[in-house]
Amino acid sequence: MNVLGFLNPAIDQLKSYFKIGSVDSDFIIKVIDDYCEIMTAPTIVVLDNAPVHTSQAVAEKCGEWEKLGLSLYFLPPYSPQLNLIEILWRKVKYEWMPNSAYKNFKLLEAELRGILLSYGKEYKIQFS
Repeated sequence: MNVLGFLNPAIDQLKSYFKIGSVDSDFIIKVIDDYCEIMTAPTIVVLDNAPVHTSQAVAEKCGEWEKLGLSLYFLPPYSPQLNLIEILWRKVKYEWMPNSAYKNFKLLEAELRGILLSYGKEYKIQFS
């Protein structure tokens, strides 16, 4: 199970996308295209340098996304601590996810979806 997310810590907003199986460039493009449709302000998406993020297919979409107000910012190598969403993923995995969620895949998926849908209400992170 993979989760991609767009986190706006200023307003405790999270938009997440689930994928069972591996993530490829087509999925990244689909998710960013979808997010562009719901953006309400210019947006910077912070990414690591994973090959799926830096693929030719993704690079070819950058100009189109920039016209829509979305820019990609790539972190320096080996610096995931600079990406705020990594703090969120750690909280989900190590603090918010109950141990009982790991009994089976269906339960894990349900608990994860519940946590992510409740972000900003029941679950919050103070980034200041």
